[in-house]
Amino acid sequence: MAEAPPAIGIDLGTTYSVVSVFRKRKVEIIQNDAGSRTTPSYVAFTDDKEYVGQAAKELATSNTLFDSKRLLGRRFDDAELEKDLENWPFTVKNDGGVPKYEITLDGIPQMISPEEISSKILKAMKITAEESFGHECEVMKAVVTVPAYFNDSQRQATMTAGRLAGLEVIAILNEPTAAAMAFGFGAKKNSTTLIFDLGGGTFDVTVLKIRGDNFNTLAHGGDTHLGGQDFDNILLTHVLDDIEKKEGVRINRDDDIEVFHEIRAQCELVKRRLSTLPQATINVFLSRHGKGYRREISRAFFEDLCTPFFKRAIDILPGVLKDAGVTKEQIDEVVLVGGSTRIPKVRSMLQQFFDGKELNKSINPDEAVAHGAALHAAALVGDRSAAGNEVQLREEAARRPGPKMAPGGAAAASPRKIAAAVSARRSTGPPIGIDLGTTYSVVAVCRKGKVDVIANDSGSRTTPSVVAFLDGESFVGDAAKDLPASHRVFDAKRLLGRPWKDLDVQKDKKHWPFEVLEKNGVPRIRVKVTSDKETFAPEEISAMVLRSLKETAQNFLGGPVSRAVITVPAYFNERQRQATVDAGKIAGLEVMSIINEPTAAAIAYGLDRKSTAKRTIFIFDLGGGTFDVSVVTIQGSDFTVLASDGDTHLGGQDFDVRLMEHFLKDINSRHGISQLDMESSQELRAACELAKRKLSTQAEASTTLFFSRYNIRYSLAVTRARFEDLCGDLFRKAMDITRRVMLEAEVPFSAIDEVVLVGGSTRIPKVRAMLSELFGGKELRQSINPDEAVAHGAAVRAAVLAGDEFVSRLVQLRDVTPLSLGVSVVGDRFSVIIPRNSQIPCERTERYYTVCDYQTSISSKIYQGERRMVRDNHCLDKEYCVDVPAMPAGEAKVDVTFRLDSDGLLTVTCVEPTTGARQRLTISRAEAALGAGDVQAMVERAERLRGEDRAAEEAVLRQLRAMNLRV
Repeated sequence: MAEAPPAIGIDLGTTYSVVSVFRKRKVEIIQNDAGSRTTPSYVAFTDDKEYVGQAAKELATSNTLFDSKRLLGRRFDDAELEKDLENWPFTVKNDGGVPKYEITLDGIPQMISPEEISSKILKAMKITAEESFGHECEVMKAVVTVPAYFNDSQRQATMTAGRLAGLEVIAILNEPTAAAMAFGFGAKKNSTTLIFDLGGGTFDVTVLKIRGDNFNTLAHGGDTHLGGQDFDNILLTHVLDDIEKKEGVRINRDDDIEVFHEIRAQCELVKRRLSTLPQATINVFLSRHGKGYRREISRAFFEDLCTPFFKRAIDILPGVLKDAGVTKEQIDEVVLVGGSTRIPKVRSMLQQFFDGKELNKSINPDEAVAHGAALHAAALVGDRSAAGNEVQLREEAARRPGPKMAPGGAAAASPRKIAAAVSARRSTGPPIGIDLGTTYSVVAVCRKGKVDVIANDSGSRTTPSVVAFLDGESFVGDAAKDLPASHRVFDAKRLLGRPWKDLDVQKDKKHWPFEVLEKNGVPRIRVKVTSDKETFAPEEISAMVLRSLKETAQNFLGGPVSRAVITVPAYFNERQRQATVDAGKIAGLEVMSIINEPTAAAIAYGLDRKSTAKRTIFIFDLGGGTFDVSVVTIQGSDFTVLASDGDTHLGGQDFDVRLMEHFLKDINSRHGISQLDMESSQELRAACELAKRKLSTQAEASTTLFFSRYNIRYSLAVTRARFEDLCGDLFRKAMDITRRVMLEAEVPFSAIDEVVLVGGSTRIPKVRAMLSELFGGKELRQSINPDEAVAHGAAVRAAVLAGDEFVSRLVQLRDVTPLSLGVSVVGDRFSVIIPRNSQIPCERTERYYTVCDYQTSISSKIYQGERRMVRDNHCLDKEYCVDVPAMPAGEAKVDVTFRLDSDGLLTVTCVEPTTGARQRLTISRAEAALGAGDVQAMVERAERLRGEDRAAEEAVLRQLRAMNLRV
């Protein structure tokens, strides 16, 4: 009998919604099919289809609906509704005293209720959860959260939406209560805590006491019509007025619907950017009027616009504290929840109110509510998987005057026991795992067998690997990505450890907005920092990304972090690995180990699907800039890598460039512009990346760009079929490497038990289809988040290396060496001693004989590579020489032993067996460094020139035999 699916928790937000579940002793926030853990609360309709989430938000028509939460349970004559009608790009009409949306399908107006729109969002959350559990699993039960100040009518409307979505809503839980539950399991004992929850459309504040395992809510306060949407709207109003004043045109939402949506979207984006940047830009083409509009918005100006709203939130605090019977000095923790708490002015005003008290940012403000909802859902269905960590939750009706609390909701006065598996915070910082990616980076930590992938200050668990400079200050991540192209640096991973002459470096630098210069034979990055430019090593740029991830971990853990495991592509050579270690040191990290990315992913997958049976899995890791494949066997705690392969220069960035080149040709054809300026070029590049992402879920993607320098509006459109055609050779290259590694592992395709997808580029449908076909139609596994799997495994490896006995019992790792190691023999041929893909640690011995009569010594250099002739391989600049007895050719001999340990240290021992004469030498990873790209180039050349190598070797052998030399 199949196990019943767990109950889920849903944060049904005004602007974004989140779904979560408590299973396997932890809470999981579930990502949607676009890889995001937050889904826009948008629904859109065309004549033949409906859309939910990001796809709906991007449709931007009069049939694109949002803010249903602001309509649930309200009357049409509500005063707040009248204000909202002015800013909405859709139509809301009075239907018997209640508000309903009006949409037009096939030319016919239709009415649709807010409950129906909310139900479609809830159904999308339900489907997201079901897909993560497996398609055969239907989710029926859910806890849905609402603002604490929702009245009975609004709560009932939420229940109705749940039923329409096919859900049994087992409880309605107050949002700040849910957030308190998420926070409280890690909070210190005996604390009085204030939850400050400022989201997209509502504001809640709650005071509660935590005494051991008892949670007691003292008072609620809030505003059901105060949040990020209001900040967007006031900025939108200002921009529309400014356009009318400067351009002499009034944007009409009926006649300029697409432009209206675009301006609204840019206002939301500017608000988000101003949380980390001093200024942001609105840049839009007013298509009906043939004019461009550009406006710089400073943080100070935005704060002045919104200060009345901020003050409204702060003014609620004294009344709530009074009702709770506590003073602000008695509040131990002020916990931030909701995306709008990232606004610096909100934080400074809140901190000022509490006389400078440090604000608690330990929980992800976007996910805390859903986290608590999942805990409550698990408790209500009797989940005992975390028995032993029980919490008593007591919530009393808010004593603040206002709407009556709904009876029978999750905020009932009787205590409920909640199971939790979240361990208490520790004062000492554990080691972290870092996936230092080409386009995005991720940080995670493993404590007591539980891995947390840590969200940054923007609420995202992936941080763009971008660094930018403005007025002498550095920015990392989303903030850096939003700065002008002339100040921005990315793709540092593609420069780490590479020489200036590397062909990929020379090709890539044509597409970068920053300068890449040569210094002492290696590339250096030159970028505008103030009014002047400065030069940086790639290691320095990567160190800035690593330092940002380190700070993210420290904020989460509440203490210092000094140790890390960092991942690299399996085919990174020794010089690239050493450069990664150097970047870590610059960032103030002790790099405990460098681990291969597919190996880290295998660890994450193996721990997620624990089994004692032996399984052979195939890891297919296609990320933003690199591609790796590995064949791994897992049996219990034993992880053995059979073979690895890949390409250090194949990934999502290359697909973006193909699209970019396609549209550059189109721009030249349509507008006569042969080369865009730097800013326009980077806008196009960003649009290409977005189009690529859209095509993973849509048949076509389109957007409109306004290139202000040329005063032109460019409509970018591409179908999935065209994209697949543009990138077809790159996809085929990945499949060729897949075939090659299977041959290396000596494993037939039919023997692979699971094909595991890792890396964001594995979301591309064509890649999945080609891979599935290669494995005979086998279903591809997506049970682990492809963006987070590598960091997850790195965190586990870090815990093992730090001596975590619990985790050490779960993981025993054996990796492989990517290239063959050997010596030169007569005729300058390459004799392999340790073949590529040999398991590490390993030791091999080969016997070599003299080739000349009465030869008195045998000497050779050490090489790394895959070609038959040493001239085509990489010399490690170490040589042994051992005396041998003078004897006829072929009688004197030496035994050469190569030993490679788990840290990459190669020990070479040469012994003459009759006299015992010997020589011993060691080669570290740094000494064995190859030129950038050499690992991949060596393998590819070896494959391409296999026949040529064989012919060259046979020619040498004929010459040696003609000379009567022993071969």
